[in-house]
Amino acid sequence: GAVASPKAFQILAGYIFGSNSSSTKMAMTTPVFMTEPAQGGGRKMQFMVDASQPPAPLDPTISVRTHDGGFYAAKKFSGVATPETANDMATDLRNLLILDGLEPAGGHVV
Repeated sequence: GAVASPKAFQILAGYIFGSNSSSTKMAMTTPVFMTEPAQGGGRKMQFMVDASQPPAPLDPTISVRTHDGGFYAAKKFSGVATPETANDMATDLRNLLILDGLEPAGGHVV
């Protein structure tokens, strides 16, 4: 699910802990993604859920989408994910992937 709000974590946690159309409790997974829309509009937080048929959210600010699988790389870091920090970490990760002989796609998700 994805939501844009200062209270995004609490809203999404409520969804996976049973505040949904079927009161289904789901395991919290990692990573948690934060995206910065290109046209502004605020950051969005995304949780990944392991469910082939996720229940409908009760909160209208939550949307549920299905994404195809793929190969992803992640780099753990502490602190606040500012745009500058995110860009620095993405550059570091991209360079590590290239050193390993991989061809990373452009862009990044925090």
